Amino acid sequence: MEILKEYLKDFNIAITDYNVEQFIKYKELLLDWNEKINLTAIVDNDGIAIKHFVDSIIPVNEFTNGSSIIDVGSGAGFPGVPLAIVNPSLKVTALDSLQKRLKFLSEVKKDLVLDNLTLIHGRAEDYGKNLQYREKFTYATARAVAPLNILAELCLPFVKVGGYFIAYKGDKWEEEIQQSIKAIEILGGKVEKTYTYTLPKISDVRSIIKIKKVFNTDQKYPRKAGIPNKKPL
Repeated sequence: MEILKEYLKDFNIAITDYNVEQFIKYKELLLDWNEKINLTAIVDNDGIAIKHFVDSIIPVNEFTNGSSIIDVGSGAGFPGVPLAIVNPSLKVTALDSLQKRLKFLSEVKKDLVLDNLTLIHGRAEDYGKNLQYREKFTYATARAVAPLNILAELCLPFVKVGGYFIAYKGDKWEEEIQQSIKAIEILGGKVEKTYTYTLPKISDVRSIIKIKKVFNTDQKYPRKAGIPNKKPL
């Protein structure tokens, strides 16, 4: 996992030796739990380091120190947990609908001593209506969850006006934006910035789409669980 430092140098991101130790523990827990529940198809050291850890960390400088993030559909913790590791000032909330994934993340939180990580179990459609969470976060993130037009409805209701939804996407980002412009506008967002990058060694092209919350989301969104997937805006 020392290779993690080398890979991140390409993106002008520095991590500490303690961070490396945390990522090693994270990798070991991921592989151990993956034998019991399906968390990832990527099980080799380079794959985990590059496709999960590096990819999650690359936009870390987009997040203001001390800000709050909700990671929607966090799964095995990507990108929320790596962001929480690299920048302990970030207050990260990982939301997932499967209790068994939350049990895994609970062990990650404990073993890595991530006091800045909060775990919640449920669906984004339900929590997005909950006034305790609705428009309370500076940032929302999502990675490998759904197409952008669906993600916009799941994520933007969590973001306060002036905050951002940061979507991790692949090389089809332009097409996804074109299909999502209407949904993003309806939900109070505006695409502010996009950029692509190539993951080291494997040359996979990935992208970041940064969407600013410019006005409050209408109370009718998000719609009931399952509807955003069946009938995207």
